[in-house]
Amino acid sequence: MTWFRWPPRQWEAQTSRPPQDPLSIGVAFLVNIGWGGAISGIGATLVGSALIGAALLGASLLTAAFAPKPNTPQAQERQATVRQSVGPRWRFYGRVKVGGALWFFENKDGYLYSGITLNEGEISAIREIWLNDQLVTVDANSYVVEAPYHYTPSGSAGPGGGGSPTEQYVARVYFKTGTASQTVHAALDSAFPEVTADHRLRGVANCLAIFYEVPSDKIGEVYPQGNPGVRVVMDATLVKSVRTGARIFSDNPADCIYDYLTGVDGAGFPVGAGKLESQIDLASFQAFANLCDELVPLKAGGSDKRYRLAGGYALNEEMRTVLLRMCQACDADLYINGAGKMAIRGGKWVAPTLTLDSSLGHIISGDFRQGQSALAAFNELNITYVDPAQDYLDSEGERWLDESNIALRGRVLSEQLDLPMVPYHGQARRLAKIHTAKSNPLWVGTIVTNFYGLNALGEETVTIKFGPLGIDTSFLVQSVKILDDLSGVQLSVTSLGASAYSWDAATEEGSGPASPPDTSEPIALVPPEDFNVSAANLIIDGSPVGPYLPATWTEPSRTSLSQEVEYRVAGEPAWSNMAVTDGQGFAQSTVVTSGAAYQVRARTRSPGGVYSDYTDIVDITATPDISNPAAPTGVSGAGGAGTVTINATHSASSNSVGVRIYRGTTNVFGSSVLVQTEYGSPGVDFSVTRTETAGTRYYWVVAINGGSGSSSAVPTGAVVVT
Repeated sequence: MTWFRWPPRQWEAQTSRPPQDPLSIGVAFLVNIGWGGAISGIGATLVGSALIGAALLGASLLTAAFAPKPNTPQAQERQATVRQSVGPRWRFYGRVKVGGALWFFENKDGYLYSGITLNEGEISAIREIWLNDQLVTVDANSYVVEAPYHYTPSGSAGPGGGGSPTEQYVARVYFKTGTASQTVHAALDSAFPEVTADHRLRGVANCLAIFYEVPSDKIGEVYPQGNPGVRVVMDATLVKSVRTGARIFSDNPADCIYDYLTGVDGAGFPVGAGKLESQIDLASFQAFANLCDELVPLKAGGSDKRYRLAGGYALNEEMRTVLLRMCQACDADLYINGAGKMAIRGGKWVAPTLTLDSSLGHIISGDFRQGQSALAAFNELNITYVDPAQDYLDSEGERWLDESNIALRGRVLSEQLDLPMVPYHGQARRLAKIHTAKSNPLWVGTIVTNFYGLNALGEETVTIKFGPLGIDTSFLVQSVKILDDLSGVQLSVTSLGASAYSWDAATEEGSGPASPPDTSEPIALVPPEDFNVSAANLIIDGSPVGPYLPATWTEPSRTSLSQEVEYRVAGEPAWSNMAVTDGQGFAQSTVVTSGAAYQVRARTRSPGGVYSDYTDIVDITATPDISNPAAPTGVSGAGGAGTVTINATHSASSNSVGVRIYRGTTNVFGSSVLVQTEYGSPGVDFSVTRTETAGTRYYWVVAINGGSGSSSAVPTGAVVVT
């Protein structure tokens, strides 16, 4: 980069208003900040080493913008539930979705007790409760009311209580908001004698989740991923309003930054920078809070506040790291004002009221470099922010492009802007525009002025007229420094204009990431369809052995699913399993007592151990129906390339359990052979596809009962296979 320096020289007498006396300005200023008395020796050295009005930290600092990025915790990391011997302590602002560190994790008497810290300090409200990826609600007794954490078991109600005796509640979630006077969780205190009143986590918002054991056949449905992870959406830390002094929920950046600078926990210990309220310029924070609440238009219509803040920090993070991302969310600068207090400014264009003019003798020397301009540091800015519509995760906003510079340079130069405390897309795009303008200024440099330059104290912007380089534009003031020898004032400046803050929502807001469709569905299986039970004679080696109960159903399209079929003597409590022929839609009992009354039911099971509800119970009397079933209907055959497809409808007879399929090379049933048995319930359509060699084939379909009875054979006619 080329640097332009203007050598010091004597100045002609100015023709406009005379500057204020440099000596009187300097002495008055030094007295104001507590350095009264003689200005010599060590006093002058202290003055020279101090940056008066310097931006301590904020979004406008180019050094901060291009410095190596600190390891900012990702939103998805904050939503995790972690188990550590010494867990991180987090404090959050605004509306956020978080998990937390486990502070208790024990099993006892069939109950799992899981305690999770949520926030260091008192929070305003819990808005949503999530178990794994499911949004749930709790009733007045803190029981989770949604399935699968609330269901009707097949037998009597198990542990957990709640609701009617036929209902089972298996999850309960309690909350403590983090007050200084909160008590220990009563459920924990009553279950564990070791827990005392001292285990109350004073000043720490937390939850206690209790999960109950379930029958083995319900584990895969209720706890498919093991112990459920708990996450919450909460309106986080109650902060002191800079405008009213009341403790409120606020996502106003001024309130949140003020809390970080001065906040204390329930025991009175600092939870942030540890500054005293007396060290803060409250008026500047009040003005900045008003600025953040100003409404800006949205492309979709309506408006939103100019700046919001949502996010958190670990209490062991460096102050600079935390303040940097808080200031980035609102384009804020923190600086020391003339009274030696920490103040805040930025966020909106402020037109200069002070002009430093070389032709009027204000400027002693100048040291400038031509800013980025055509040689912009970047012309494509990739943005990330935390989007509530994307499950409060880090999301990519629409890139901010400098189209004219891309056309000039002939290539794209990318830079990354991470805004982990910005909660909506329009705000992220506005900050991207401001960041681009500040990072690619026309001029960057320093000027040395006489003591007239002290008028820049407290000013965000100044107009600089610098004749030798033809500069006449507005600049952002980054620091004001009295020189060691008290000969003048040095200002660090970077050019900035009002266009950086102008905003046209229709053309500049762009589009945030589309919300993904909700494809999540609760794990739900349907019972076997077309379930039918009959009574038949069991035939072994051609001889009847006794009555049994065959059951049929239509196989589901998901071949990984299986079925369980049970039967019992009517009125008896115990159920027995039937033998299921996998993938065939058929099950059979052992030999039963002839003429006795029985009950039969079935359900579907997934490979992961999730079960459907049972079918309605079928009542059946074990009196075999040995009559021949009616013939199947709608029988047809169609040939293809190496295949044949047979379509038909199972017999409508109640004792029908399926069909046998015969094949022949001539149109004579007596010479055909049995090639397949297809089970199915009465009156249900079916289709069978078989592999065949080329030629003409003939098929017949015969309905069967569970014994030796069968219907007449129904032909398909000639089927040509190519």
